[in-house]
Amino acid sequence: MGDGDMTKQTSRRRKTPFWIVVLPLVLAVGCRRGPDWEQPVAPAPETFRGDAAAGESVANVPWWDLYQDPALRGLIEEGLENNRSLREAMARIAESRASLGIVKADLYPNVKFIGMGFYQQTGQLDSVSSFDNLKLTVAAGYEVDLWGRIARSNEAALQGLLATEEAFRTVTISLVSEIASAYLVLRDLDTRFEIAEATVETRRESFDLLSFRAEGGLIPVVDVSRAEINLAEAEGLIQKLNRVRAQTENVLSLLVGRLPSEVERGLSLAEQSFPPTVPAGLPSELLQRRPDIITAEHRLHAQTAKIGIAEASRFPSLSLTASTGVKSSSLGEITAANSFLNMAANLLGPIFNAGKNKARVEVERARTVQLLNQYEQ
Repeated sequence: MGDGDMTKQTSRRRKTPFWIVVLPLVLAVGCRRGPDWEQPVAPAPETFRGDAAAGESVANVPWWDLYQDPALRGLIEEGLENNRSLREAMARIAESRASLGIVKADLYPNVKFIGMGFYQQTGQLDSVSSFDNLKLTVAAGYEVDLWGRIARSNEAALQGLLATEEAFRTVTISLVSEIASAYLVLRDLDTRFEIAEATVETRRESFDLLSFRAEGGLIPVVDVSRAEINLAEAEGLIQKLNRVRAQTENVLSLLVGRLPSEVERGLSLAEQSFPPTVPAGLPSELLQRRPDIITAEHRLHAQTAKIGIAEASRFPSLSLTASTGVKSSSLGEITAANSFLNMAANLLGPIFNAGKNKARVEVERARTVQLLNQYEQ
């Protein structure tokens, strides 16, 4: 056997163990770590206390159909457009959507361009030597998702986005409720103010009459004093109602996203029309539609996926890299003859870290239990 044959066999023996190690790892792609998501069964009685009203569930009734006051509808529309809390919730949705895009990018290879130029000049006693080098490279890298870490990260990011969207619905419903409540309180204060003004006018007339009769000696002075006290109390109530009305207008202005100002009125409190009975529907149907409960469910789902992310960090990761390009000592000499191609596989795994990765898994499991109890609550 010649030396060339022996060299070839030695080369084959050196290459074989590498692929024997890598191939099983590549075949393991898609093996996700951590528990798969299963919707928890919320504790509920077989029958609910009380009789549910017949008809369509209130969960299917649009909230804007409940309000007939045009001024109130205008305030709600203004609030939905300008409220700062609602804008903040919308920005959170945009952030979650962008974060999902970042995580999704890990599912695909990344390609980058590298250009490098190098020049070196060395001076000696009687001569100067120089060296330059040009290198143009296109490199690609890809992390093989052996244990489902990237897939679990995408799962968690997606559920985080869905939870944020449901949280936006929660903020929207709360905002509409607060605007409507504050407006109806304001209209109630307006009605009380009108009654207080009429009371002041009546008590002023009574005070004038009693004063006239007291001057004629028909009634004792103490009756006039009592009438004066009643008049002062009624006038004090007007001042109090004015102050509370101004405070309520300030609250409404902030809710709709404007500076404190006077609020336009519409229908009076007596003219407001609401459904005489709101159909409650089945309590279980309401629970399935409540955005705060749906938010809690998505957050629990995302947290469950994070257990898989933590468990995947306890196992080796495999990265595949490749680069190709040309290199030369000058731009004019860059040709296909000076091209190169490199391929590599990097296997990185933990050996000893004092149980840190295991502790991370326990942390995520504990957080999952916390969110599970919040969801059931």
